[in-house]
Amino acid sequence: MAVSRPKDIVPVEDKRAICSAWLERTVQMYPEPTAQVLLGREDRFLNPVGYALREGLPVLLDVALGEAECDTARQVLDDLLSIRAVQESSASQAVSFVFLLKPLLQERSGCNERRIDHENKIDQLALMAFDAFTQCRERLLTLRVNEARRRRFLLERMSKS
Repeated sequence: MAVSRPKDIVPVEDKRAICSAWLERTVQMYPEPTAQVLLGREDRFLNPVGYALREGLPVLLDVALGEAECDTARQVLDDLLSIRAVQESSASQAVSFVFLLKPLLQERSGCNERRIDHENKIDQLALMAFDAFTQCRERLLTLRVNEARRRRFLLERMSKS
């Protein structure tokens, strides 16, 4: 006897296919040699960006599908966007990967009420991603300013001795 599944729950196989396609589209934003590395190596330390994408995209998909709360996406977005902030990406470049999910879910759900809900969740994720990117950039700039102050202080101290 088959167990019936609620209509809102997406089968694991479909999620894997969506995440795989989303990952491929996301890494296409990088230059070809980088994209090959991101897709090729699964090691967390040899390929931190690819690892973060592989681990994070399924969490973000669950949020977009309404199977997880938006709060679960905050840490994932912070991890992904802190990398992009260091890479000197623009905000639009850094956040654009979130919007790549829309056509993947549109292909799956057609035109119905669930699709609108998915798109609204993706828009929420994009806004959260923008906030996370901005906060990461602010932290990075604060670190740079503090480092410049420290260097100046050391130079002044050395010149007085």
